[in-house]
Amino acid sequence: MPSLPEHTWYKYIEEAREKLHASPDESDDNLKREIIFAHNEIQGWCGEFGLDNERGRGLVLEYVRFLYNGQGEYFSTAYRQSITSFSWELYKPEGSDA
Repeated sequence: MPSLPEHTWYKYIEEAREKLHASPDESDDNLKREIIFAHNEIQGWCGEFGLDNERGRGLVLEYVRFLYNGQGEYFSTAYRQSITSFSWELYKPEGSDA
């Protein structure tokens, strides 16, 4: 994952905290680690994308929610259709400029 400026991380961490209804006591480092993990996993399934991609970020935050609640293993089944359509959205055939 590309390194992001701290103010950008803060935005994503706050977005995750809101989605999780997490207390301000929840460690920023823990949420950041979970965001990085989820982003890397989804990139492995779908292809590369930045967290500025709204659809991709939505999937990342949903995966973080599953991880946060100890249900990470169920994410790919619950979001199979979204993961598949997002991977097609990111797909670039070899030799294309798309």
